[in-house]
Amino acid sequence: MFQRISALFEGNSRNIGRMMKHTGFDAALAGENPYQFGAAVRRCAFCRHTAACASWLDAAAPGAAPPRFCPNAAFFRTPQFGAAQAASARS
Repeated sequence: MFQRISALFEGNSRNIGRMMKHTGFDAALAGENPYQFGAAVRRCAFCRHTAACASWLDAAAPGAAPPRFCPNAAFFRTPQFGAAQAASARS
């Protein structure tokens, strides 16, 4: 059972990193809302859509909105965490 849980967490940690890049998430902004970011990490860690997420990330166009099955879809659509906000924050 431990191996199964470990494999799930490993896959999900890869997926959240890929999703952050895919959506233009600026990791520097995570410190501005550590509780929201921490909640997003936990939602991903316990997500049951590991394989579907990886497949979606392999096929989705760069910058596409996260899929509906993603428990962090709303988080990644939040302007403060998106690419447009990250670009304006650097200006």
